[in-house]
Amino acid sequence: MAPVMKFLFFSFTYTSGLLFTTFFCALFYARHDFITPNLILSGINILLILFFPVVHLLGSPLWIREQFLNFYFLAFLVQGLLLAVVFLWKSHSINRITLPGKPELRKLFHYSVYALLANVVFFLLYRIDYWFVRNICSVCKEGDLGNYIQVSKVGQIFLIVPAIIASAIFPRTAAGFREQVNSSMQVVSRFVFFTYLLVVLLLVFIGKRLFPFVYGDTFRDMYLPFLWLSPGILSLSVLAFLSAYNAGKDRVMINLVGALLALVVIVIGDILLIPRYGIIAAAMVSSLGYLSNLVYALYHFKKEYNSNLASFFIPGRSDVDRIKTIFLASKD
Repeated sequence: MAPVMKFLFFSFTYTSGLLFTTFFCALFYARHDFITPNLILSGINILLILFFPVVHLLGSPLWIREQFLNFYFLAFLVQGLLLAVVFLWKSHSINRITLPGKPELRKLFHYSVYALLANVVFFLLYRIDYWFVRNICSVCKEGDLGNYIQVSKVGQIFLIVPAIIASAIFPRTAAGFREQVNSSMQVVSRFVFFTYLLVVLLLVFIGKRLFPFVYGDTFRDMYLPFLWLSPGILSLSVLAFLSAYNAGKDRVMINLVGALLALVVIVIGDILLIPRYGIIAAAMVSSLGYLSNLVYALYHFKKEYNSNLASFFIPGRSDVDRIKTIFLASKD
């Protein structure tokens, strides 16, 4: 396959497959069906894993590489189309498919622009401190940037579970189950927050030895930045749920303004403190920025519902049973 054709093939299969997967997973989640889409995704990935040893027995190393890349990118499109077919079959909605009209397209475009801006700001929010550490830090020694980036990656690991759960909150809220999602979201939020708090406290006690053991001796300076970044990690774990909830309620502007507020805090704080205090300041300022974003989101949530904000953080005895009910409840 020619390089240009290969590029077009990879681009088309990956992009279209990802769009189908994202769209139809959201529709499944809106119907409270979490099992079917994940079974399909798991099945495709298992087949892809099993494919590698099979082609290893059948062909040369170069042929294996070529075929594996082709099947890897094709798998994205296959899983997306399979999700679409199964959803349309299960929901009996294939006869109700219509193209959107001008009012729907206008609303979709308006929503998409704000969502794109919010995502760009969030990207800067998570990455701009790297630039400041690299370019304006006068006290940083060799390896400080690598240590700080690794600390950020550890923090991003904590966001995997909230992001997965948030992907279910958004379609359920958009589908109109707002009061139910409001209550369920707080239960899941305090459960995740408390669990992460225990993990962070454990890392506070063992991280000084654990980080060099896992990542190597060159990462001995991760510990203190991690301590300062920990409040930000906990803030983001709760913010993920609120952001998905606001997006589902067509209140992306709250997410955008909150992210801009946090970005301003981080940029100003980094400019003032990083040149003198290095990666410790970068971690501290990032935590302050993430916390300001969370406070802004909580302020708007409380203004709408007048609820007790402690319900996002303090777990109760019945939370485990409630979580089982949330994720195992019938889609009907």
